[in-house]
Amino acid sequence: MLKNRIILAVVAVLMVVVLYTLPKVVVKNEEEAVEQHEEEEASSETEPAAEEMHKQEMPATLKPIVKELNQAWLATGGNKLQTADSLRSLYLAAGVMDSAIYFSEQLVALQPDAATWRKAGEVYYEAFGFTLNEQKQAAYGEKARGFFQKVLDAEPNAWDVKTKMAMTYVSSKTPMQGILMLREVLENDPENTEALFNLGVLSIQTGQYDKAVERFERLLEVEPQHVQGNFYLGVAFMELGKKEQARAQFERVKQLDLDPAVQATVESYLQNL
Repeated sequence: MLKNRIILAVVAVLMVVVLYTLPKVVVKNEEEAVEQHEEEEASSETEPAAEEMHKQEMPATLKPIVKELNQAWLATGGNKLQTADSLRSLYLAAGVMDSAIYFSEQLVALQPDAATWRKAGEVYYEAFGFTLNEQKQAAYGEKARGFFQKVLDAEPNAWDVKTKMAMTYVSSKTPMQGILMLREVLENDPENTEALFNLGVLSIQTGQYDKAVERFERLLEVEPQHVQGNFYLGVAFMELGKKEQARAQFERVKQLDLDPAVQATVESYLQNL
């Protein structure tokens, strides 16, 4: 019943409370970027700097350092590994996902190990969450899983990696595989907040509100100030008709995050209780 409103609320809350959600833009001109990268690989000419390819997308405050790093990247010698990693991080922070992907791949090519596989997987995972194009989402998810699997082969107990990998399956043609992976994470790491949160959200999406309450209450035992956890616990209570419990959770969210977008979203729920 509240599916559309939940989606809108997710957008509002995620924009301001998730630690890694820095200012971002939707991936633009992805086809052009892919074609350019393919041309670079096929050509023996000097490769163009990524700053030139995406200068309209990069925030002005980051352009000087990005330009300097791109010049270092194109120069002979120097620490290519560090330069690629810096460019990957900057493009990721700016939400320029095609360039972040490009330098992630360069990073892996320079040093294929668990650390660079993890970084590449996380960039593809971010791109997977950015795009609304189903084909691109599937492709990014597959690439993320490939890198995450390499990490897990080297580090079987990397539960944070397995959690992200699970979420790419949840949005694929085999969602149950992702759910089973999340459960496996909790069996081995019962206080994994990301797995608890994701399973709670999935419970809401499938109408299993009692299960959602169980997941989110457990999450808040581990991390009481988890804004999204408090919010979704309120949604689950609301759907179960437990208005007083829902009201308490929404008021809690208002105390935890003063951002106007969050305040407005929560207030809309309170008015309907």
